[in-house]
Amino acid sequence: MRSVLQCSPHRGIGIVIGIFAIAALLSACGSSAPVVEEEGVPNAFPNHTPADIREAVHGSTDTLTAFEGEVRMDLNSPMQSGRFRATLRQRRSDTLWMNVRGPLGIDAARMMVTPDSFYVHNRIDEELAVGPVESAQQVLPVPVSSETLFQNLMGLLVLPTEGDWSLRHDDELYHLEDAEGRYTYSVDPSIWRVVRFVERDEQGTVVDERVFTDHTRVDGVLIPSRVVLRRPGDGIRALMTYRSITLTPESLSFPFDVPSDVQRVALP
Repeated sequence: MRSVLQCSPHRGIGIVIGIFAIAALLSACGSSAPVVEEEGVPNAFPNHTPADIREAVHGSTDTLTAFEGEVRMDLNSPMQSGRFRATLRQRRSDTLWMNVRGPLGIDAARMMVTPDSFYVHNRIDEELAVGPVESAQQVLPVPVSSETLFQNLMGLLVLPTEGDWSLRHDDELYHLEDAEGRYTYSVDPSIWRVVRFVERDEQGTVVDERVFTDHTRVDGVLIPSRVVLRRPGDGIRALMTYRSITLTPESLSFPFDVPSDVQRVALP
């Protein structure tokens, strides 16, 4: 790949918000399969301990290594809003790849995230943005470390095992909250999945929210097919719905051919 050209950081961030952010806004996966009919909360509800809940959530996750899916995204952000369709592929702890299609099915962009870098090829404006993962994190609402990103994409959030966590409940959910009130995990005991994650700042204002709903079973694995993500302080809201998905496909390809005459831009 040729050396990239320096550009204004604001211009580079605009590229990422407009194209790349729609990928990392994803926090789950789903399928065209019917929504699971929940069997109701277990008889022991609401008397599970935090340790019980952690074990149940961890025990219900799966050791998947990769997936491929077709997804519809509805994005609202200060930089760009609209509806997109895309093909998404990820190999755990390795590579995330996405091909974004605009109106009439036209390929609009490709993006790829590796453990240390990310690339966005804007095929409409013929630009290639390149930068380290750390610079992408500045404009993305979910962590982009490989393991954490995979958990979010698969809707398999796990509960922290360290720290002092309080437990409360309502009629349907458990809510685990850290001692400082910064993080809240809401768990549905009928499916033993984290269905909502909220992060607050020191003043109690929500800075990050992820909501996982409409769970389906794909090859026996329970995953959400509909996700709403919000980063209110940045004015970002995304709705993601998977139309189909293949778990642990036999092979995955991550094509990223870029013409030599495409303008290169670098993010700091």
